[in-house]
Amino acid sequence: MSSTSSRRQEWQEGLFIALSLPLLAGLAFFVLGCFRLFLVPSSSMEPAFSPGNYIVVSRLETGFNQNTFDLFPLPLSHHWPKPALIRGDVIVFRLPSDKRIFYIKRIAGLPGDTVALQSGRVI
Repeated sequence: MSSTSSRRQEWQEGLFIALSLPLLAGLAFFVLGCFRLFLVPSSSMEPAFSPGNYIVVSRLETGFNQNTFDLFPLPLSHHWPKPALIRGDVIVFRLPSDKRIFYIKRIAGLPGDTVALQSGRVI
């Protein structure tokens, strides 16, 4: 009787591990793939963000592109799904000439807008 219950317990533990490992791996991929922590390097975003602040960025808002993940490129030729950005949103993007450098900036204008700088303020 004890060998049967021991086998049943081993089987249940094995089943639990077999089911939970893929679930945990999927959860880690989702969290690491959809959210990212960035350190604010400069004062260009003050007063909203000061140098040394950390911000958490959701990739779900702006979609995915070829360079979303650092470890491997995604097989995408454009953003998917297309981001719905609005004026005032804060975005993080890679410097085109050096993909290792990230910029944290606020959207001042959208396609078709005319943006001007007057007395140090964007209008």
